[in-house]
Amino acid sequence: MNMPIVASPADDKDGYRGIRQLIWLYFWLLIFEGALRKWILPGLSNQLLIVRDPVLLLCYAVALKKGAFPSRPFIYYIVGLGLAAAFFSIFGMWSGSSRSTMVVLLYGLRSSFLHLPLIFLIAQVFSRRDVERVGSWLLALAVPMVILVFFQYRAGPEAWVNTGVGGLEGGGQIGVAVSGVEKIRPPGVFSYNTGLTAYLSLVGAYLLMHFLGGGKLYMRSLAFSGTFALVASVPLAMSRSTLVSLVVVACAGFLCVIVRPEKLSRSLAAVLVPVLAVLVMGRMSFFGEGMEILGERMMGEQGGGIKVGIFDRAMDSFTKPVKIISEAPFFGVGLGVGSNVGAKLLRGQAGFILSEGEWERNVDEMGALIGLLYILLRIAIVGHMASVAWKALKRGSTLSFLLLSACGLPVLNGNFSQPTALGFSVLAAGLCLAAAKDLEVESVRTRDLDNLPVSPPRIRGRSAYAERLHGAGRTK
Repeated sequence: MNMPIVASPADDKDGYRGIRQLIWLYFWLLIFEGALRKWILPGLSNQLLIVRDPVLLLCYAVALKKGAFPSRPFIYYIVGLGLAAAFFSIFGMWSGSSRSTMVVLLYGLRSSFLHLPLIFLIAQVFSRRDVERVGSWLLALAVPMVILVFFQYRAGPEAWVNTGVGGLEGGGQIGVAVSGVEKIRPPGVFSYNTGLTAYLSLVGAYLLMHFLGGGKLYMRSLAFSGTFALVASVPLAMSRSTLVSLVVVACAGFLCVIVRPEKLSRSLAAVLVPVLAVLVMGRMSFFGEGMEILGERMMGEQGGGIKVGIFDRAMDSFTKPVKIISEAPFFGVGLGVGSNVGAKLLRGQAGFILSEGEWERNVDEMGALIGLLYILLRIAIVGHMASVAWKALKRGSTLSFLLLSACGLPVLNGNFSQPTALGFSVLAAGLCLAAAKDLEVESVRTRDLDNLPVSPPRIRGRSAYAERLHGAGRTK
């Protein structure tokens, strides 16, 4: 199995190799950004928060130079809306209605707009093979990741392995919010547990794609070890978001089988391997303990139960922005003000000055008009992804649809002010579109060949492929 860290030299037929290498660098910085900020270079934690941005800007510059930057309505909408949002924030600062500053404004532009074009650039330059390579690395990292998560689970909140960003001075991780349980929500190599949730969702999507495809894409050892690591990660993470995101991916896999019944015979492994992993892991003490804590967070009074803690909370994130539109300042309070970084820059302490909900924060920051247009942009992007993924599924490819299930909700309503969440959202969305792109090209090529006129009798010595490609020659 070929698992290059960056794009292979053989992939330069279209001249996009340099762009692909920069996207791969973006991927690796996304994976290890948290480790750099927590353990390796904690003194540079604030600077490393935007460590992927120079790579992203260079990627855009190279793509523009090579004429590879996608030219489509989404890009014009993103640029135009970003400029309008910046103008509104600047006018708000000038008029005194905004609490923002130029530095906070730039961070807000970075979080809300700068990374979105990467979705369409990945779709432009990545092949399906590139998308599968990303999956192979995600699966290869699953075992080391779960080992680290295990040690974080067992260690106390003050242990070095559970250090927050910035080292010992940067604060610890988020607790599980269950009385009598002195544990944090393990983040793995990421800054916070939101990164681990996004990572595990993608691992689940790639594993399902592997098994529904007949188990031939990745090495058997890689798929089995990845499955066991994924199953073990659920109780160790003790995260409702992780469990819900994996349930969404599983439901998408079930829908794939319904739409493509021929995959029913292959779906047995997709069920049996996780069941086997649960049976094996269930014999270990941490599994039962972790599931008990997770159950308390899901069903107990402290977590609000499924209705309050999950369903009502999710519904509020979609409905509250509608309720506050009439109350939000027309020019907004300023881009970036509602982010943790904005709060730290404005009042010296990280936190949520505005709402914790993403859409509500968008309306507060950008104002009713621009905020609503921005929400519609995210809805349109997810709608486009869903359309592309559904067409690919109807033609027999499950990968794009499963990747959609892993990133659709984060792209729609995820917290873009958190750098890791933003990075995983745009990366996975780009992979979702790229996974279907080659299938469309193959479909067109096959259709063109099928529509070739019937050839005269084949010339002796010419292969059937050459005969079909060039047609029969003329005899004199």
